[in-house]
Amino acid sequence: NIQEGRSLFCGDYELFRLRALAITGILLCHFCHNYNSISFLGHYFGGVFVTLFIAMSGMLFGIVWNNNSRMEYDMSFLKQRFLKLSVTYYPFLILMFAFLYFVDDYHFNVKNVLSHVCYLAWFDKLPNFGHLYYMTMIAICYVALYILTKIPLFNTINKYRLKTFAIIGLGVLLVDYVLESRNIPGYIFVWLWLYLFCFVYSCRIMEFSRQCKTNILAFIVGIINISYIIALYYGLYDNYNHAFQKWFGAVCCILVLILGFNIWNKSVPNKYVSFLSFISFEIYLMFEVVSEGRYSLMRIIDNPFFAFVVYVISCVLLGCILHFIVKYIKKYVL
Repeated sequence: NIQEGRSLFCGDYELFRLRALAITGILLCHFCHNYNSISFLGHYFGGVFVTLFIAMSGMLFGIVWNNNSRMEYDMSFLKQRFLKLSVTYYPFLILMFAFLYFVDDYHFNVKNVLSHVCYLAWFDKLPNFGHLYYMTMIAICYVALYILTKIPLFNTINKYRLKTFAIIGLGVLLVDYVLESRNIPGYIFVWLWLYLFCFVYSCRIMEFSRQCKTNILAFIVGIINISYIIALYYGLYDNYNHAFQKWFGAVCCILVLILGFNIWNKSVPNKYVSFLSFISFEIYLMFEVVSEGRYSLMRIIDNPFFAFVVYVISCVLLGCILHFIVKYIKKYVL
């Protein structure tokens, strides 16, 4: 997909680096959450870089879609996307349930298995694997793409499209605020809106990033991201409705995305960045084994610096293990 997007709109250099940046931010998020003194940084890294993963997915599909005459997606699109996800996700689920049963002594039930197999993990979270809400989110986004490409208002260029997105965004903000007030995760709609916005306006976003002056853009991105960190430090996450916090994170995410396309569009990423980007999905699936619960390395190892080094190395190794298992399945089973 990245190579396809590059050939159509010169986007893979930036996406490689942004994916590596996103998975690094997610690892930092869960590292910081293990220490009360820097937990606010955990909210920052999670709010920006989990969102960045979602935005990049929308951007990648949008680049291809915009350069293929904004074609309508049919059921083959959904089959292809879920097959590609499942080739990695289902082997991971086997490992996850084996870990829960044999190592963590957790007795799951049929409902747990079915909900995860059907990409409904957000609504049935298991110990140490709550991060699989992302799989539910990305499944919702794929279905939304299938629907959106069939709506004339969005699959053609017209003056009403941006206004409609803006009005929907305000509606999403209101719905999110109401739901979060009732302890319901309304930010699912924030991420969905962001995903669809990045999909429809992917080429516009990239063109805009090329036109910006790097120094001015970097200054603006830095100021807004630092403001977000300061707000979190003074209790934005704890003292106010989470809707505002998620929108603030989404704004920071978009700015980081634009800056990435601005500064990383000419040079080829080195082999370490490319490798980290290549297995970023596998790392994301596996990392909570050593970041949460009784097996959290930050709880086992007293020295934070040493814990961080071992934690990052362990996450990359776990990602590699899953990657090679999937590679074996693709070669000898499928």
